[in-house]
Amino acid sequence: MNKREQELASFVYKLCDNARQLGASEAVAINAGDIVLDERALIKCMVPMCANYGVNLTCPPNSISFADFKRILGKYHRAILLRVDNTSSPKPEAIEEQGSLSEIWKMGRNNSSQDNPNNCVTDYMQALRQGQERLYSIIEKIESLCLQAGYKFAAGLSAGGCFLCDECVGAQSGLPCRHPFKARPSMEGFGIDVVATAETAGMQLEFNQKTSSWVGLILVD
Repeated sequence: MNKREQELASFVYKLCDNARQLGASEAVAINAGDIVLDERALIKCMVPMCANYGVNLTCPPNSISFADFKRILGKYHRAILLRVDNTSSPKPEAIEEQGSLSEIWKMGRNNSSQDNPNNCVTDYMQALRQGQERLYSIIEKIESLCLQAGYKFAAGLSAGGCFLCDECVGAQSGLPCRHPFKARPSMEGFGIDVVATAETAGMQLEFNQKTSSWVGLILVD
């Protein structure tokens, strides 16, 4: 490891401390080469069809291709994997009782309106959104620290589709993103196998009825 690589490694470990101080539940320094790519991750944007697909500015097919991302990722050396746990209570019974993702999606959409019939569902969905916004905020601040230190190619990726706006302006509108310095593309949308990457990093992710987390990634170089 040459001097520059040593400096980068040391800097990334310090960034992990910064991320935890900013509210990350976990922050792990990894080699960029340990990020697991799998084109099958992209199919989850379409099967079942995500409501953000083709609409959200940061989601496929509006984001760069798998091949382009794979080529660009090969130029990076280090990265930080972040986990932000939601502080919400377990899923409301109204959601637990639903037998399919489509029913849960409709319930979430219905409860986002002003005349929502179920405050428990509304509170739960809002807590999820707040968790994602905390992740965005941490990514934005860590990127700023990277830029200040001269790592000009630092770039952060988030989890899932962007929900900073109730409705994205959409690619067809020709309008710019309302939050250009906060919105981030999803890891999955670039073809990253998030679960396999987390396992490689030693980060434990749980997918159950009681807990949920947002996972983000910051490439540093």
